[in-house]
Order: sequence, then C-alpha cells, then structure tokens
Amino acid sequence: MRATIRALIITAGALVALGSLGVAGALAASAPVKVAGVKLTSGVGTGAQRTYEATVLDTAGNAVAGADLDLGGLAGDPDLRVKTTKMTASTADPRTYQVTVTFPADGDWVMVVRVHAPTQAVELFSEKISGAGKAVSSHDLASNPSRRTILREDPTFYQRYNGTAELGTVSPAGTARALGHSGLARDASSSATVHNSEFSATDAGFAMAHTFGALAWTVSVLGLVLANRLGSGSARTEITRFISRHYLLLAGGGLLVVVSSGVQTALYASVGLRHPAQLLDSRLGTAYLAVFALKMVLVLGSLITTWRLGRLLPTPARLSATPRLASLGAMANDDPSTFIFRLAEANASFGALIIGCVVVLGQLHHALL
Repeated sequence: MRATIRALIITAGALVALGSLGVAGALAASAPVKVAGVKLTSGVGTGAQRTYEATVLDTAGNAVAGADLDLGGLAGDPDLRVKTTKMTASTADPRTYQVTVTFPADGDWVMVVRVHAPTQAVELFSEKISGAGKAVSSHDLASNPSRRTILREDPTFYQRYNGTAELGTVSPAGTARALGHSGLARDASSSATVHNSEFSATDAGFAMAHTFGALAWTVSVLGLVLANRLGSGSARTEITRFISRHYLLLAGGGLLVVVSSGVQTALYASVGLRHPAQLLDSRLGTAYLAVFALKMVLVLGSLITTWRLGRLLPTPARLSATPRLASLGAMANDDPSTFIFRLAEANASFGALIIGCVVVLGQLHHALL
C-alpha cells in the first residue's frame, strides 16, 4: 500500500514538473522579441524619390521578421517634410523592410524610423539629398504657411537675415540682438531697405522743429491757465496781455510747425502710417493704430480750441487803441473772459492727453521694430 502511494506521489510530481516546463516554454515562446536597434541603408534613386531598406535587430543582433515600422523625414524648414510611410517586408527576405519616399527639396534631412512591433523603438539617421529640384532654404511663400505668417507679423523679418545663408543662420551683426529681440539686427545687405537703420539729420531736424513748435503752443496755453489760477490782479492782467499780443506767433506759429513736422515724422520716421494694413494683422499694430487715431482726435480738438481762443482774445490792435481799457484780469468776471480761461484749461487737458499718447506710441513703436 505504501509503495503504491509513493508511486502515485512520484508520478504526480513528475507531471507537475513537466507541466511547469511546458508553461515556461510556452511563455518563453510567446514573449516578444526586444528590439535593440535598426539599420537603414542610404536612399537609392535619383531626383525626388529615394528607396530605403531597413533591418530590425534584436538584443542578440539577429534580424527580426514580422516587425511593424515606418519611415519619415524632417528638414530645417518646418513646412517641408517627408511623409511618414509604412515599410513593408521584402518578398526576397521577410527580415528586410523597404519603402520609397519623395523628398520635396534638396538639403540635409533627418530620417526617422519608428518601430511599433514587436517592441517600440525610434532611430534617427542623417541624409543629404540633391537633385530634388529646389533647396530647403528656398523662400517659396506660396507653399510655406510659416513664412507667410512671419511676413504678416513683420514684413522686414527676412531682410534682416543674411540673404545668402540658409534659413536659421543670422549674420554676425544680427546675432546679439537675435538672441533677445524679435526684431533682429540688420546686416549690410538689407540696411538700405530699412528706413530708420541709420541716423537721419532730416528726421532729427523735423523732430527738433516739432518740439520747439509744441513748446511755443504750450507757453500760450499754460500762460492763460496760470493767469486763471492767479486770480484777479496785476500779474494776471500782464500775463494775459502778453499772451494776447503774441498769441498768433506762439499758438498759431507753434501749431503750424507742429502739424507740418508731425506729418513728416509720421510718414517717414514712424511705423504709424507706413504699413497700416499690415499693422492690423497683429495686436501690437492694432493698438498702435488705435492710439494714433486717438491722438489725431485730440490734436483736432486742440486745433479747434486754439482757434476759438484766438477769436476771443483781444487783438494787439485793440489793446493799443484802448490803453485805458479795464484790466483783462478784471474781465474774468465777464462771460467772454471767463470762457477764455475755460477754453485754456480744456486746451491744457488736450495737450496732456496728447503727450500721454506720444509716450504710449513711442513704446509701441519700439515693440513693433
């Protein structure tokens, strides 16, 4: 009896051992092969089409059959790429995979092989292509949406690059600013096309005339504001008489100089009126045009107020003909004089708002360059 039980135990143990070996063998057989790398031959062919052949290797260096992989290519231009295409096993050797792809341009390319099965892996290879018909750095705006977007934001962007270098390289003159600014420095080949790339004595002259004209106009306006704040008295009378006698020169001449030099500056030394349609394509450009329009409205209001002040103030002839005229300071209680000083206060407010617009436009101008 004992011998029978012992025989049964030994037989069961043998069966369990054999079963374990069978399961282990099955698991080992079903475990996926781990991909260790890929070999890729250089493209064979001429023109835009090239045929590539790849071999998938396992950790032991053996070629793997039944793999799932594809091939694609990337260039320096983000709008140019080789379409990712599935590689198929060769009929002559199932462990070799082939694909024919089309290159859109000549140049240096990075070929990307992606293995999806039996395990995942990615391999990169470099390839230099010639004979496809055009260069990667070719400025083909019709087929490059990225370049169209850049030009819409900054029409002079590519002029600030070295025109003879490939895309992505900057001339030495532009390297320092290229690292910290959206507006790259201009090289020698493009400086002539950018108006404000060098000092302009003409622009400086117009800016200086604009400043002195604004000062003359400010004296006439702030003089009346000061007289109003002083209240009735001899000081108020003398200041008002002085402004009245020289109002045409100070306010009229100053405004004439400001308007003429301002138009010149806006047309040639500012981005305000040169590319209005292109400015609307960006938020900064739209903000610039909005502030510029507000400034023009304020300038128009100041022009009208200045003209009305000139009509109400006593003329030099009237002041000379009536030397014993009651003091202009005392006229503050009369409606005409009171209205004059109110207009002066309003004109001063216009001037302050215009200066604020000028400051904002200056900052936007530098941001747009």
